[in-house]
This record gives sequence, C-alpha cells and structure tokens, in this order.
Amino acid sequence: MGAIAPRRVGPGADLESIAGRLVLLAGAVEKGLSAIEKRDTPRAIHDTRVAVRRFRAALRNLKGELPPRERRRCMGALLAVIKACNAVRDADVRERLVGKLLPRTGLGDHQQARTLLAAAAKDGETVRLELRRRMATPKWSDLLWDLRQSAVALTGSHGSTAQGGELRSVLERQRRRLRRHLAWRGRKPRQLHRLRLRIKDARYFVEDFGPLLGATSGRDDVPQLRELQKALGDFHDEWRLRKWLRTQYKSYLVTDAMRVLLKTRERKLLKKIRRLQRAIRRREGRGAGRDASAAKAEAKA
Repeated sequence: MGAIAPRRVGPGADLESIAGRLVLLAGAVEKGLSAIEKRDTPRAIHDTRVAVRRFRAALRNLKGELPPRERRRCMGALLAVIKACNAVRDADVRERLVGKLLPRTGLGDHQQARTLLAAAAKDGETVRLELRRRMATPKWSDLLWDLRQSAVALTGSHGSTAQGGELRSVLERQRRRLRRHLAWRGRKPRQLHRLRLRIKDARYFVEDFGPLLGATSGRDDVPQLRELQKALGDFHDEWRLRKWLRTQYKSYLVTDAMRVLLKTRERKLLKKIRRLQRAIRRREGRGAGRDASAAKAEAKA
C-alpha cells in the first residue's frame, strides 16, 4: 500500500483527496506492523495503535460513503490488530506506573516492592511472548492479507464516493456528538473511557480530513481535546492499575499504600477533567454561536 499525498482543494474535497488520505492512513498501519515485527518496543506498539485508531475513525465516520463489504472486512482486521497490541501496551503502562509510584509510598526498598516490580515485568514478558507467537502463525498472515486487500479496495480509484458536502456533514455530526458527551458529569471509569474514545474519534477525524476542506471549525479545540484525552487516559490507566494491585496478594503492604496514593490522584484527575470539559464546552458554545450568526447573515444577504 504505497502512500499517495492528498491533493488540497478549494471549498470542497474531491474523490482523489479523500482516497489519498485513506491510503496514507492504511500505509501508517502497515508501517507500524512492520516495525513491531522487527522489534516490539513500546514506541512501535504506540505508533501502531494510533495508526489503527486513526484508520478506524476514518472508516467509522465515512461509513455511508465506503463499500460496506470491504469496510467491514477492514474494520474487523484492524480490531484484531489493536486487540493484539492492547495487552502489550497495558502491561508497559502498568510496569511504568508501578516504577513511578513505588518510591512515593516510602516502601520502595521493601522486599514486597521488589516482588511487585518483578510481577509487573513478568506480565510484560508474557504478553510480548504471546504477541510474537501470534504473529508467527498462519492466522496472523491471513489477517494481514485481509487488511491489505480490503484497504486496497477501499482506497482504489472508486473506493469512495464521499464529496466535500458529506465530509462537512460528518465533521458537524462529530462536533454535535462530542458536545453531548462533554456534558456528561459522571465519574464511572468505563463511562469516562467512552468519552476518551469519543474524543479520539473526533480529534483524529478532524486532524486527518478537516484540512481537505480547508476546515477550521473544531481545529482550535484540538490542543484542549488532547489535554483532556491525556487526563482521561491517565485516569483509566490508574483505575486499571488499582484493579491489578488487588490481585497481588504477596505484596499487600505495598499495594495498600499504592491504592491510597492512587485514590488521592483520582480526585485530582477528576477535578482536572471537569475543568477541561467546562472550558471546551464554553469554547464550543461560542463557536456554535458564531456559526449561527454567520449563517443568518448569509441568508439575509
């Protein structure tokens, strides 16, 4: 899947530019998978997961403009890839957080601390071995073949019928949906994780396809969305770490101290998340007001 540089156009995006952007996204996925096959470093895993999520965001949002059979086939292959990478990523994050938080408990030199670090490292080695085993199977080769073939079909000369109007509609729909999710004030980890996924979906699509339209709507919010996404990611990672700590019975003194520390950090992260939600919603409200005023002025003219 060779990369095709997307061609910038005026007020609307044509077929070639949309297909070119899809080719770039598919190429990034294949580049990431090639890097993992050479060496499954945390950076290679991260880059591959981001590439997969960007491609999935494009396929999900362009659902009505892409061939359904090839789209479903590609989405299925991408889901299998990201599931294989998630276990390695989770183990890497867990090991990093344990190493970071242990000294703050005052028990960093305790024998149980060494036991906990060894358990986290062992988990990382186990999931990496499982990933390498999976990548060596014929089933993995078939998965990559499916991914390449479906991506080629989607990014071919007739792979998309989307035009500028459809892209604008998708961008506006993303904006409204994100605004609804930002209004949610719960604190359940799974709900906050869904908000994070929604932010990723919206941000990736705006970053990848907004420039094809010369779109500026929503792009000013990207830095704040990225900051909120990071805070939500930290919250989710630490929630997952607390669940894992409850299973480490041999290090009960250390895990109890770490869970108290994580509870304090949870309260701080929730405050930060609420503050960012309010700031983005206020900005979105002002942007919607400006858009409505511009539309009225244009109608009067």
